[in-house]
Amino acid sequence: MLGVGRGLYYGPVESGNGPADSTQFVEQVGEFQKTQSVLVDGGDRYGVSALTIDTSEELIWIGNQGGHVTSYYGANLEKYTSFQVVNNQEIRQILTFDDLILILSQTQLRGQIRRGLPVFTHASENFMDMQCMVQTSPTTVLFGGHQEYLVEYDVTQSMESRTAHVGESGCAIMRNHGRYICVGQPSGHIQLLDPRTYGPEQAIEAHSGSLSDFDVHGNLLVTCGFSTRHGNLSVDRFLKVYDLRVLRALAPIQISVDPFMLRFLPSFSSRITTISPSGQMEISETQALTTSNIMLYQVTTSGSMCLAYDVSSSCHHLAFGDSAGSLHLFSSNPAAMFNSYSRETEFADPLPSLPPMNVTDEMACYASVALPLMHTPLLSEWPSEVLQPVYRKAPEVDRNIVQSMKMVGTIGYAPNPGTYRRNQMQYKQNMSGQPHSMSTGMTTSGSISPFGHAKSFSPVPPYLSPNHHANNQQGGYIYSGPGMKATVYTPKHHARPYFHGKFMIPKRYAKIDWKKSFFEESDMESFNRTQFSGLEAITANSYCNSMIQVLYHFEFLRGTLLNHLCKREACLSCELGFLFHMLDQSKSIPCSGSNFLRAFRVVPEASALGLILQESQSKKRSAFIRLIQSWNRFILHQIQTEIGKTESDKKGSNGNSCRTTPNPILPNTDSILKVFVMKQENTNRCTRCGREEKKESEVLLSNMSYSFAATGGGKHCEFIKILQKSISPEQTTPAWCDKCEKYQPTFQSRVPKALPPILSLNSCLDNSNDFLTWKNFMQSLLPDKSPVAEVPEFQPKGQTPVPVPPPNVRSCRYGKNCMRPDCKFWHEGRQGPSKEGETGKASEFDLNPEIQAKWLPKTIRIQIDELNQVLVSDTEESNDIEDLNSDLVVKQRCADYELCAVVIFVRDAENEEKCNLVSIVHVDEPYFERAKQEDSKTGWFLFNDFCVREVAESEAYSFNPKWKIPAVIFYRMKPLAEEFHRQEKQQVITADVFKESSIKNKKLTYKPLSPEEIPKKGEAFCVAMDAEFVTLGQEETELRSDGKLATVKPQQLSVARVTCVRGQGPLEGTPFLDDYISTQEVVVDYLTKFSGIQPGDLDANFSSKYVTGLKSVYMKLRFLVDIGAKFVGHGLNNDFKVINLLVPQDQVIDTVNLFYLPNQRRMVSLKFLAWHFLGMVIQAETHDSIEDARAALALYRKYEELEKTGKLEEALIDLYEAGKKAQWKVPNECDKKVT
Repeated sequence: MLGVGRGLYYGPVESGNGPADSTQFVEQVGEFQKTQSVLVDGGDRYGVSALTIDTSEELIWIGNQGGHVTSYYGANLEKYTSFQVVNNQEIRQILTFDDLILILSQTQLRGQIRRGLPVFTHASENFMDMQCMVQTSPTTVLFGGHQEYLVEYDVTQSMESRTAHVGESGCAIMRNHGRYICVGQPSGHIQLLDPRTYGPEQAIEAHSGSLSDFDVHGNLLVTCGFSTRHGNLSVDRFLKVYDLRVLRALAPIQISVDPFMLRFLPSFSSRITTISPSGQMEISETQALTTSNIMLYQVTTSGSMCLAYDVSSSCHHLAFGDSAGSLHLFSSNPAAMFNSYSRETEFADPLPSLPPMNVTDEMACYASVALPLMHTPLLSEWPSEVLQPVYRKAPEVDRNIVQSMKMVGTIGYAPNPGTYRRNQMQYKQNMSGQPHSMSTGMTTSGSISPFGHAKSFSPVPPYLSPNHHANNQQGGYIYSGPGMKATVYTPKHHARPYFHGKFMIPKRYAKIDWKKSFFEESDMESFNRTQFSGLEAITANSYCNSMIQVLYHFEFLRGTLLNHLCKREACLSCELGFLFHMLDQSKSIPCSGSNFLRAFRVVPEASALGLILQESQSKKRSAFIRLIQSWNRFILHQIQTEIGKTESDKKGSNGNSCRTTPNPILPNTDSILKVFVMKQENTNRCTRCGREEKKESEVLLSNMSYSFAATGGGKHCEFIKILQKSISPEQTTPAWCDKCEKYQPTFQSRVPKALPPILSLNSCLDNSNDFLTWKNFMQSLLPDKSPVAEVPEFQPKGQTPVPVPPPNVRSCRYGKNCMRPDCKFWHEGRQGPSKEGETGKASEFDLNPEIQAKWLPKTIRIQIDELNQVLVSDTEESNDIEDLNSDLVVKQRCADYELCAVVIFVRDAENEEKCNLVSIVHVDEPYFERAKQEDSKTGWFLFNDFCVREVAESEAYSFNPKWKIPAVIFYRMKPLAEEFHRQEKQQVITADVFKESSIKNKKLTYKPLSPEEIPKKGEAFCVAMDAEFVTLGQEETELRSDGKLATVKPQQLSVARVTCVRGQGPLEGTPFLDDYISTQEVVVDYLTKFSGIQPGDLDANFSSKYVTGLKSVYMKLRFLVDIGAKFVGHGLNNDFKVINLLVPQDQVIDTVNLFYLPNQRRMVSLKFLAWHFLGMVIQAETHDSIEDARAALALYRKYEELEKTGKLEEALIDLYEAGKKAQWKVPNECDKKVT
């Protein structure tokens, strides 16, 4: 076998010119071993002339010298197809396509499908003596032979498209390099052709005598052949290697065998295999610095000549064909596949076996015996007068296809969800022989009586309410049977489940993979057709987007945060206020929360609670339900700490303490605590001595407890009962008793004393036991509590049913021969692996994602009576609702609540990376007015990062334990007190942000604005601006199968320097802001060549620059934006994007757009514009933001001058002509340099 040691050899050894007279073995395990050897069809008369391993399926294709083709399946070489292509001609080459096999003989081309049926046969006068072919594009193939012309053939149109001259000697071998089409000629030369024009680019003189074979891989071309010595041809015992990048010959590789054929090993770019005519094979290293180990193997050809050879794409199998008609297969791993991702091979249907019947059996079913062709009527044929034709209806289209369909005129286009074959629609047969619909599983044509009367079959079960279509926009039904909660589900026939394909989470809830680093309005059409803005998912910590949307839609909280401002750098309340301002101003374009997440990452409390995720943890999303509940508690406490009236606020001891700007419209800041705070009385009573202690406390949210429901198997898991036990819990636990002076059983209870306006609840379904309890209860809400099972097809008497896999489970391709104990596919007689949290039996939740059960009531009433007992009732289902007790309402001990928001954890059990968090929020009227959004039908909107869409009201109340799980629930008091109603935003950022404090040991590079220069709102003020950035995270890309690079993770930038230059007045061109911005995160690349930022410039302790925080710079720019200042610069949209500042387009003057011709694709750089129009050379060595801002301002003045004189269009034409001549590079000669 093929070894790995020096001089390793296995097989007969030849001495001199005599035959092999001895056999030597080496007792060492080799890399490859022989697995199979078969005699191909016709091998007793003809040798193998062509061999190809299929790149799409597990097949090997063999063509012999008699024009016959045979294919073999798998490593066991089971015969798959065998057919004759041409008579009296040999098969020259076989090429595999995705759905076609091309077979080339001397004078014709045959196209066949893999099952052996011919598709076309092509022959023409250009096919005189064909020898080889190569695929040049997905639809074209290039043919060559011992003739002067190459022929290009279009497979889709089945015609020759063009010819190309290649020389009188023709070609014998062709390989596709990507950059070239390599054509090997019998004379020993290799021509490199242009793949588009087929014109000669270069030529390589490989061998002086003749070319035997060559192969290309990466940038290497390796050849073998013959040389002319003393007038005779002799074998070159070395391989010639060429570098295609520089077209230069490298050092040849000396080998031990006579080279006849060679191939690269696909998975090893530096290894190549060489085959001799006698079957000896050697593996060599093409890039070894020293003499490598000699690796030899002898193919047992029994003295015949080895004529064909190929390597599988997985590099695990080597196939050889010899002149004796045998096929030999060698494998490094017999269980490995030919290809890494092979398609399943279609086999012929097995012939049905007839069950044995006893002729004396009177109950035998003779109808199972096939009848011969009869020319006379059968007794079972009914006369036409008692028959009525009934046509089969078309199957219903899958709901997943309808939801993702895009209409173009009257034609709808949708991606294949992977549950259907192309251009095929399957019909399922029930036991009566009538077809079932693909989606509903019901008989679509009705049951037919023997006398032709079609019995009507209602597609709607009789227990469904008549208004089911109005209650569910997704096409499901609202079940309202007696004694059961309303359940949203899709109709089904009791014999078959609804869903016959792969379980797919609805698209509106699924995680969105966005690879771009920017958003445009055209991109958002399919994600957001409302005027509300979503949030970008830029980092791993963007999991909090769903909760941010919920907080934003609490009107009182939004107004309070918008009017909050302090000097603390990492104040989350300030950053939320800035983000809420962007959500107010942006219309459907997603906003970025990068500044908020930047401050969030440096809060020590967040890090201590484990709320900060690293980028390496972004794929572990199954813990999001626990993370978002902890984040909910953290953010409410953080806002309370930053905005509440603390002792430090009263004393005003330092300037870093958080303060809220005085606002007569807003209530006292203590009111912000009243929004979520529930006052409770905690009681601890010793059960031994009776000693009782009481104390009051305040909580911002409540955790739901399912402990009492677990004892009943989840039968009493109604939300009302869970909530009642959760806000008023009772338990007995050991605790220290001061009177008994030891641990005693203590009765503990909590009773609410005052109800909050907004009730915040953590579902706590991250606990596996609680989730199982809740899941069992949700399954009990279904009309059919029994597991859904497939009804077996009708089987003749005495015949054993054929085992079939369960729904949504694929059977293993290896069947009973599968040796993997952890195989995830279905096997007959083997118990499949069960996933965590699943019972092993499929319910309707497991079959259709649109089946959802209602759990949350729309409205509830919470009342605390005189005995401090909490009573929770569902006011939506109650017919006789009593009026609220006014005394209890005043004391906040009785209130009606309505559901206002839900944060949902979207669970993907098959792929943890696809788990997601979304929020469904009831949007109030003020938000419609600000966004100028049209009236809503339901008022409920789903926020999935930057995807926003209106949904049915029932989606907020209903859930599916398979994938849709509530995480955080919010109920709002109805009606809400006046103090918590709409709050107007006040101007909180004033000109005080430009008051510079004393700066020691810092050399200012700018002149601050004087009090007279600070503009007021409405005054014309022009600012030239430029910003420089550093890289916090590099862009990550991957190479796709088509050879193109796809972005996996966009580049993460951080602003490092912001410069603003006066754009008017006597000091025009003088900077008034030039701040360097410090960062506590690791800088991956300072981009010094493009930014001018040096390592150490952003460190406030060592830098000679004026270094400040991002919040200080942000407030200065926000002030300029709020007063209506106009910004001039080059590429400002990208600058504002990274700074995370929303600037109206009418306040942005971008020189990129000013000097641009609409019919040109190129945007001109600032450096070239300054040189062309101003005669300046900027950015000579590095970038300087002051220099760039001044150049942009000068270009704007030049633009105004050209526009005023009417020479703008002419100047733009001259600009593009000059750019093309100079190749958009600034010449070395310059007039002057900017100072």
